[in-house]
Amino acid sequence: MKIRGSSFVLLAMLLAGILMFTGCGSAADQTVESARPPEESAPDPGEIDPLESGTSGDPVEGSPQMSDLPLPDEVASESPEELPAESPMESPEPSELSPTPDGMAMRPVPRHLTMQPAPSHMAMEPDPGHLTVQPPPIHMAMQPDPGRPAMAPREPMTLPDALSESGPMLIAPRSDPIEPQPKPIELQPEPAAIKPVESAPEPMIPEAMIPEAMIPEQPRPSGVNNGQSSAYTTVKVFYGTDRAAETGSATARPVFLSWLTVTMLLAVATVILMLIASRLYRTAAARLLAVASLVGTAGLGIMTVYAGLQNGFSIKHAKPTSVAYGGQRGQLELGTCEVSIPPDHQVGELEAPRITRFEFREDPEQHVTLLDTYPIPAAEFYEQCRQRVEQSTAKGAFVFIHGYNVSFEDAARRTAQIAHDLQFDGAPIFYSWPSQGKTSQYTVDETNVVWTVPHLRQFLTDVAGRSGARQIHLIAHSMGNRAMTSALRDLSFLPDESRPKFHEVVLTAPDIDAEVFKNDIAPAIVKTAQRVTLYASSNDHVLTLSKQVHGYARAGDTGRHLLVLPGIDTIDVSAVDTSLLGHNYYGDNETVLTDIFSLLHEAKPPEQREWLRTAELGAMKYWVFQR
Repeated sequence: MKIRGSSFVLLAMLLAGILMFTGCGSAADQTVESARPPEESAPDPGEIDPLESGTSGDPVEGSPQMSDLPLPDEVASESPEELPAESPMESPEPSELSPTPDGMAMRPVPRHLTMQPAPSHMAMEPDPGHLTVQPPPIHMAMQPDPGRPAMAPREPMTLPDALSESGPMLIAPRSDPIEPQPKPIELQPEPAAIKPVESAPEPMIPEAMIPEAMIPEQPRPSGVNNGQSSAYTTVKVFYGTDRAAETGSATARPVFLSWLTVTMLLAVATVILMLIASRLYRTAAARLLAVASLVGTAGLGIMTVYAGLQNGFSIKHAKPTSVAYGGQRGQLELGTCEVSIPPDHQVGELEAPRITRFEFREDPEQHVTLLDTYPIPAAEFYEQCRQRVEQSTAKGAFVFIHGYNVSFEDAARRTAQIAHDLQFDGAPIFYSWPSQGKTSQYTVDETNVVWTVPHLRQFLTDVAGRSGARQIHLIAHSMGNRAMTSALRDLSFLPDESRPKFHEVVLTAPDIDAEVFKNDIAPAIVKTAQRVTLYASSNDHVLTLSKQVHGYARAGDTGRHLLVLPGIDTIDVSAVDTSLLGHNYYGDNETVLTDIFSLLHEAKPPEQREWLRTAELGAMKYWVFQR
């Protein structure tokens, strides 16, 4: 009975111990499970602990640091306010779990998390799903350990009221990586992010629709002048002409056709001679004649090609507004021309394409070229002429009258060349009468030079009265002296108060009957000019031929026919004129150009020009160029 009683007691005690052990384990599990927050439940705004940060999980100012947490025995006696702040966090080993006052096990804090103060400019971004938390005075940033992956922020936890009231709260480490913020952002009162306003791209406007005034002008590359390369100089000359206007091809085509006709006839003759020399008469004379004909045909063929190329390319430089003047008679017209002077121009040279250089096209950078011709009304003509005169130093102008066998184009080119070589800054003007521009049309030119006198007289009167020039010089060459001296002779009969007075009148190689000039012309023209200068040469073969045609001496001859007259300065250029024809020395010879320069610029008498030597013919003096 004793044994049974004691056994029963032991069995009851063992059963009670088992029940007590089982009940305590369940209560502890319940306590631990109640300390764990719900994983997917949304937090209530009223349950957010004021010590809890917003969304980033970073500690805020005033929250206890992990290293400063009290031991389990001191948790109930100390408050969070008495704990020191901003100290490094040292987490225990994973196996070290310190119980809380309520019996809850504290989860270990990873060793790699270190609390460091964040810069003052950092701001916390609010979670759009929760209440906006005001930023604390001092911001703290949590920087991850470089050795371990970064942890992304997660949504805040809602703690039970029992834990929030029991004492200091321990924040469990996050399982998701925290991504570092790329740049600090400022906390805005509204949770919605404000995107920067992007300016709309400017609409593309086609260039064709943009007004010309809005398009900036492209800078012209170095060397641009009036649409042409500025490697050459452009000289503007004024003209008056009584030629009839026509297309440029009309004046050049007859020359080309004449050369082509002669070449074809000679080619046929050459073929016949070669057949005769090879088949019928195999003699040395026949063969020599065939070779000579072949050489002549080749020479004419080259000249025909040259004429054809000039005919084809000479018009190419003309613009649509240009006008060409031929050899037919017309009305007096006025206008301006633009002529190019090449950069390597030599004084006295009238550069043109040469067949010996295989040049068949005019190039403004290599030749003196007529670029364009502009007919204008008389009022505009004299207005432009007056402006040019006012810009000059001496307020002067000169008028050039060309001679026989000169086209309008060649007259414009020669005028520009003279103005350039003489460095004349006034108004260069030329008068072009209807010369045929052909060697074989000498008699036609003689007729037209007489016909043009009234037009030239009117033109000279208008230039003297409407150009505004104080000094007007006249330069005539060859047959052009006939028209000029005849016009001056007519003007000499006018009263002194209405008679135009010219400054320097220069006669170069005058193709005028010497007796007529001596008796009728010379006494009249000296009344219309301040000085008259006559240039003559014994080497002028053109005047020699004219003398043979007319049978009498010309005013431009020298030797025993030299004219030395009162009021006229006669200058013999025979010593310096060594050209082939000796007729164009007024523009081709540099020495003569230098003498004309002294006349127009300095008005020096012959006695003061040191390159001249005084000679005598009876009681009269004349001057000779020194060798």
